[in-house]
Amino acid sequence: YITLPVISANMDTITGSEMAIAMAKYGASSCLHRFQTIQENVDMLVNSRYGGFESPQVPMVSIGLGMKELERAEALRDAGAMTFVIDVNHGANIAVVNQAKQLREILGRDFGIIVGNFATGHSIEAFLEHASTGIVDGFKIGIGPSGVCTTREKTGIGIPQLSALMDCRPVITRTGLTMIADGGMQTPGDVC
Repeated sequence: YITLPVISANMDTITGSEMAIAMAKYGASSCLHRFQTIQENVDMLVNSRYGGFESPQVPMVSIGLGMKELERAEALRDAGAMTFVIDVNHGANIAVVNQAKQLREILGRDFGIIVGNFATGHSIEAFLEHASTGIVDGFKIGIGPSGVCTTREKTGIGIPQLSALMDCRPVITRTGLTMIADGGMQTPGDVC
């Protein structure tokens, strides 16, 4: 049984129904990917919850940007999702702020919203300047830090994970929001 707060990544090659069920069996969480049709996403959520194992946790779900993704969020909410991740490579932009505001209007206050990804405290402060209080509950921290992530390969951008976490922590602590280290674990050092 896992006692560390571990969440499987919301990548299409990582977290589908099978991974979500396996993570729940061992006391960990999962974040389902969004790279499929809305109906396939709903089916994956339902299968994750009832696929041979009654999970005590509803997996987190991911959405992207735009109206179609807000439709995805409504469908996933109706299927039982409680925590939503706005999943983009770089969260510090006005399109993400606007999506978070619209998502909060759709969901109301009983649902969690996590926004990602960020790598500096300054970028989180900039996001919070434009978003109203109570729009988001937490931030995913990490841009291109793991061996699995292809962001550095495709964009040439990335920040070492420990550096990003240390830079973001003071802002997160001050605001009382949640911080999720989104870095991937391949070696024991990654876990630390």
